[in-house]
Amino acid sequence: MSGPVLADTGGLLKALARTPDSKPSFPEYQVALATASTVIVPALVLAEVDYFLRENRAAMRKLVAEIFDPKTRYQYELPLPSDLVRAL
Repeated sequence: MSGPVLADTGGLLKALARTPDSKPSFPEYQVALATASTVIVPALVLAEVDYFLRENRAAMRKLVAEIFDPKTRYQYELPLPSDLVRAL
């Protein structure tokens, strides 16, 4: 098991991507999430992933179910006001 991972939009999308025969398109991204001690998913990243998966609701529902399942390593993080101010 590796250390914690801070998920970003591109990494999550690559981890979810599949080839036409349903194999992972980017297996190294899937492995990184599976072996991380914690996967921190910022709320704003999840919103952006939702936008990109607007044509694949099944994948988005599966991801959300995994993130909010207390048995997984995912940790959902809401932005703090100080985060938003710092980003401006």
